[in-house]
Amino acid sequence: MSHRVSVQEMHKDHEEQLQRLKQLKDQEIDTVTSAASHARSLNGVTEQMEKFSIDVHNLLHKVEAMHHSTSQELALGAQHRDQQLKVLQDWMSQQQRDMEEERSRLQEVIARMETRLVGKHELIGHKSCSEDPQSTEDSQP
Repeated sequence: MSHRVSVQEMHKDHEEQLQRLKQLKDQEIDTVTSAASHARSLNGVTEQMEKFSIDVHNLLHKVEAMHHSTSQELALGAQHRDQQLKVLQDWMSQQQRDMEEERSRLQEVIARMETRLVGKHELIGHKSCSEDPQSTEDSQP
C-alpha cells in the first residue's frame, strides 16, 4: 500500500503543480494583456500629446502672425497720423505767416491813413486861421 499511497501522492503533487503552472500561465496572460492595454493607453496619450503640441504650435504661429499684422497696422496708422499732423502743422504755420503779413500790411495802411488824417487836420487848421476872424466871430452868438 505504501507504493500506492506514494503514487497517489505523486499524482496529487503533479496535479497541484499543474494547477500552479496553469495559475502562473493565467497570471502571465493577464500581465501581458494588462501591459498591452497600458501600452495602448500610453500610445493614445502620446498621440494626444503630439496633437496638442501641434495645435499649440499652430496657435502660436497664428498669434505671432496676428501680432505682426497688428503691429504693422499700428505702425502704418501712426505714420499716417504723423504725416497728417505734419501737413496740419505746415498749414497752420503758413496761416500764421499769412496773418502776420496781413497784419503788417494793415498796420502800414493805418499808418498812411493816420499820416493823411494828420495832414488834413493841419490843412483845416491853416484854413481856419487864414479866414476872416470877424466871420468866425459873427457866427458865434
